Amino acid sequence: MSGITGPYLKQLSNGATSPLGALRATRALGSLARWWLSPQVLDLAVQVDPAWRESRQMPLRLGSEPGSCAILFAQPNGSRLSLLRQTFALPLQWQLTDEPNGCKLPLAVRELARQVRQSLASEYGDRVNKCTLKLAAIDHIDQMDLSALDADVLKAESGWAPLAAGLVLLLEGGKPDPRVLATGAWDSAGGLGSVGELQAKINAARELGVSQLFIPEVQYLESLGLDHGALTLVYLPMGVQPAGGSASPSAALRPLLSALEVPPTTGDLPSRLAYYARLNKLDRNKATEFYVGHLLADLIQSCQQRCNQSQETRFDLLVTTASPHWELIPFAIGTFQLRQCVVLRLGEDKLVEQGVEKARQFVARMGLQCAIDVMDIGQTTTLLERGLPPSLGDRSAALKDSPVGWDITPGPKYISLLMQQAARAKDVLLYLGHRYEGRDRLEPGDEEYRIWRVSDFGMPA
Repeated sequence: MSGITGPYLKQLSNGATSPLGALRATRALGSLARWWLSPQVLDLAVQVDPAWRESRQMPLRLGSEPGSCAILFAQPNGSRLSLLRQTFALPLQWQLTDEPNGCKLPLAVRELARQVRQSLASEYGDRVNKCTLKLAAIDHIDQMDLSALDADVLKAESGWAPLAAGLVLLLEGGKPDPRVLATGAWDSAGGLGSVGELQAKINAARELGVSQLFIPEVQYLESLGLDHGALTLVYLPMGVQPAGGSASPSAALRPLLSALEVPPTTGDLPSRLAYYARLNKLDRNKATEFYVGHLLADLIQSCQQRCNQSQETRFDLLVTTASPHWELIPFAIGTFQLRQCVVLRLGEDKLVEQGVEKARQFVARMGLQCAIDVMDIGQTTTLLERGLPPSLGDRSAALKDSPVGWDITPGPKYISLLMQQAARAKDVLLYLGHRYEGRDRLEPGDEEYRIWRVSDFGMPA
């Protein structure tokens, strides 16, 4: 299709108040008509040509293919073209290619794409230069030619946030959620800045089926007085670094990226592990929820398959320690298919109680019949003086010739030492080996238990 210019849009706008003028504008914009033209203009066009009725009634929805993103363009009331919506969206898509930016893009969008790559280069390297921004294929918009539209018609500064997030997600191998959208301008010194016509952009986002709209946090007070209905407004930090350093795009985008990517709740384990690794750098709470809901059961099964447990190291009762990492309880129970477990607890702790209850529920969902009991073992000073309580030894003795497995993975290390002292020669000690990324970030996927017989402690079984 031939290029659309600003003067041509103004000419169309002057005649769009009549049905024939509206039809002429609709045909001129082609695939973009239902995205950009006001509902009133589209309704007038339908009066003359009912063939546009189906397109008019179809809901507007953003893309979900890798690299998909969109810019919301808002028209100031004083210089608004009447045929266009006050705020309209331009669906776009980043693609991994060495080609230059799509030649059909408006000039302002081409320039913004260059700025996005430049702002991300220091944190994401030369990979950003191997990505090209193009018009999305939705409704065949990619067949349009918008290269002649100048910055007077389309001001694209507020599109930095969605374009930057879309590019990062493409590089990370993620798939975007079309119900998540953002708006926000970028300045290397001041970070993420405010945008204009915020209420109009909120209205447009709702029409696009968006459930979360990310806006700059500097507009928090302004947003309190706006009508956003069921749409959730989420605030993007400025990303300004302390001590006068340059603003960090990754810091500004962190909450957006954690919400934008569609979680791979099904499919192969490596894909889910890769998603978890990305999410864990952005939002540890959400990563923990994903780990429990979509990884833990499979990781337990994989660990069970890797576990090389000999007859001499089998046990019937698990003794472990309560800790914030309650998932270690079902990990051991599931790996060794146990029916009895005692959780040692240092005094009353509501979080620990909740964790034990989560462990019980998870074990039940796995279909295992395992009784999980809690045993209070006193305070730290008492333990260091007297060791573990005699009642625990009685519990072990009640099993007669059956060995006990003492899990020294969770809890304070002095408890692990006391476990070793309390264990009998026939018992075993076990420790779940993990891989870590850095000093404190767990990298799941290759967990494996190390098992020692107490009778020859120090020699792996």
